[in-house]
Amino acid sequence: MNMTAALAVTGCQSIAIPAYFWRTDNAWNRILGNAAARARVSVIVIPPCSDTGGEITPCVKPGDKPIAEYTDIIRRAKTAGIKVLSYVWTDYGRRTYASIAAEISRTKTNYNVDGIFLDGVSTASNHFTLYANLSNYIRSARGGFVAMNPGVVPNSAMLMAYADLLVTFEGTYSTYVNSYTAQGWTTAYPASRFWHLVHATPATATSNAVRLSELRNAGAIYVTDAVLPNPWNRLPSYFSAEMTILRSRCG
Repeated sequence: MNMTAALAVTGCQSIAIPAYFWRTDNAWNRILGNAAARARVSVIVIPPCSDTGGEITPCVKPGDKPIAEYTDIIRRAKTAGIKVLSYVWTDYGRRTYASIAAEISRTKTNYNVDGIFLDGVSTASNHFTLYANLSNYIRSARGGFVAMNPGVVPNSAMLMAYADLLVTFEGTYSTYVNSYTAQGWTTAYPASRFWHLVHATPATATSNAVRLSELRNAGAIYVTDAVLPNPWNRLPSYFSAEMTILRSRCG
């Protein structure tokens, strides 16, 4: 199966959620217990702690014993056809391949996720070998989907060879409107390969954020009114409205 194509929801934009919620948070039921959400959400990222520690709170320690609540969440999501990715921090190329690969192996074994979300991805060409090797390991040795988050549009398309899904924006709504930097090479790829994460977005601006993401060729989107230091630790207050907006733009 073409795993990138599976992100499209009947050819429309989908919601991809960095779901850094506590394992008993009702947000999981709002996603997985709602037919409309299950139909619109394409990806969730569960929050195991990185070996380097502290990036995400709350998180799941990648130890020997899987946490039952997360195992159940993953099972429910996969049954609904949602891809489940596990979070791994790469520290912008400063972590070693061996340490990252070991963490990937543990979380894949413990939680049987569909793939890995590599965060803190460097766009510097001298780090591309690291990401190429990690991508090969995830896809071949571990059999999984690869998402990468540099948080900006790279100057070149090189990372597209290694990522099934690339985050080319992560930031506030104000930055998204006023300071987004595009690169022409992105138009050569389908929207299903790109993901935008927009936080600190007022409810009244949700529709405009979605409209901009569509114009900027992002097939996966997540807009929230939550703010730093962790805008991903809850669902947006307008989660249902966001789904309605996406459906209305689908035609």
